[in-house]
Amino acid sequence: MRNRFLPAAAILFLALTPVLAQQETAALAERYMKLPALQNMLDSILGPDFVNPMMAAMGGDALPQDKRDQLAKIVSEEVSAVRPQMEKAMIQAASQTYTVEELEALIKFNSTPEAVSIMGKLKSFNAAYFAGFGTTMQDMQSKIQQRVNSELSAK
Repeated sequence: MRNRFLPAAAILFLALTPVLAQQETAALAERYMKLPALQNMLDSILGPDFVNPMMAAMGGDALPQDKRDQLAKIVSEEVSAVRPQMEKAMIQAASQTYTVEELEALIKFNSTPEAVSIMGKLKSFNAAYFAGFGTTMQDMQSKIQQRVNSELSAK
């Protein structure tokens, strides 16, 4: 009698293993996204102080500074309004993309003072990056627009 239940228990265990692993991965992905380092990074990149230099690098420097500030504020507010959905999508993507071991490594690193420091410097990093690459980005956008107009209208 006992031997009859052993195969059934083994089949049940095998059937539940992927579900349990998926739940563990989802829980780790949520834990990762809720880390202070990640939340601080999101706060930083969703704010107008981050958006403004990015817009300037992408050609927004033709706008007067007060208009660019206003536009950066609008973009930041609208992106912040969808932050809960964005975080949910990021959690789902992390749980689908990363293994348990990878999420544990991300959590371990992003819980360190170094990671918190790195995430806190993203705004400065991106401002420097956009300042150094902005004209190249504008040139590239112009070339893309020219090619799109030329190549797509020709067909």
